[in-house]
Amino acid sequence: MPLDGGQLLRIPLEAAFGIKGFKLTLLIGALVALAISLVFFVLRGFLVGAIFFLFAFQSFLAWKKAKFLSSPDRKEENTGKLQEAEKLLQEGKMKEAQDLFLQIRKTTKRGIIFAAATHYLSQIDFKEGKTHEAYELLLSVKDQLTEDALCFLQKLAFEEANYALVVDLSSQCYQRYPSQEIALRNAKAFASLKQPQPAGGWLRSAIQFGQLDLAKVIEEDFFDPVRNDPEFQEFFEKD
Repeated sequence: MPLDGGQLLRIPLEAAFGIKGFKLTLLIGALVALAISLVFFVLRGFLVGAIFFLFAFQSFLAWKKAKFLSSPDRKEENTGKLQEAEKLLQEGKMKEAQDLFLQIRKTTKRGIIFAAATHYLSQIDFKEGKTHEAYELLLSVKDQLTEDALCFLQKLAFEEANYALVVDLSSQCYQRYPSQEIALRNAKAFASLKQPQPAGGWLRSAIQFGQLDLAKVIEEDFFDPVRNDPEFQEFFEKD
């Protein structure tokens, strides 16, 4: 995949095994492309080897992304409904979009399209001030979320005082969106869990963005468990 041989292999495998056959096609394609790539590298056909290595890498990434792929994800009708709902949301027709996302969740019940519809519904709830409902929705599909959705979940988890989840997603979200807001969120979560060293480290990261009243921030209740801890204070004595 996406070459003709991969497509020809996909047809009988998917017909015989359903969505598992499609996933197997991606894995076989990755292994075959890698083997061909290695052969050409040995024969010093570096250009062709590089091309097939790229095919192998793309197939491997597709196979990883297909981990949560389900049969409803392969139906064009569901894909079309998701695109229609996204368009309604972009046009500001929130109620119509919300109804369609709910219909998509009811129809699909699982998979990538289900998770995407859940993400959109959580955003709508958040805009309506329903933070807890948004949090519960995203948490139910946590393992299927994209990086963007995971960072949104981290924000909601902080609002819901689930600091353990904030900490679990701290590095991933900061790498995705390096900002003072996320660094502060991480610092407060670690401090609340009585972890002075990472709390101090994340606070120093937040300081690097400038315009931060450190004295005021440290006085917040989040830092009560670590404020007088020598390991926490050490981060700021160095300055």
